[in-house]
Amino acid sequence: MDTPQPLLVSAHQAARIIGISERTLHNFRKREDFPKSIVLGPRTVRWRRQEIEAWIASLPANTETRTEPERLCYSRHARKAVSPRFLV
Repeated sequence: MDTPQPLLVSAHQAARIIGISERTLHNFRKREDFPKSIVLGPRTVRWRRQEIEAWIASLPANTETRTEPERLCYSRHARKAVSPRFLV
């Protein structure tokens, strides 16, 4: 039998639903479009699961293809590979 999902979720649960870290969730709280939290007590903050899921559904899909960044020629590892002392 499936267990019913809670109506209110903690920051940890909300972050897991969205697929982000809790730190990112707390940064998202500053956004205008992010669902407002419900304060149940001095140290108890929750979000409505439905609002979190609706917010996710409202996000635009990114259809652009990302190009891979070029390999950094001057990275620390690249410098080691072409170090002059190895060319002797």
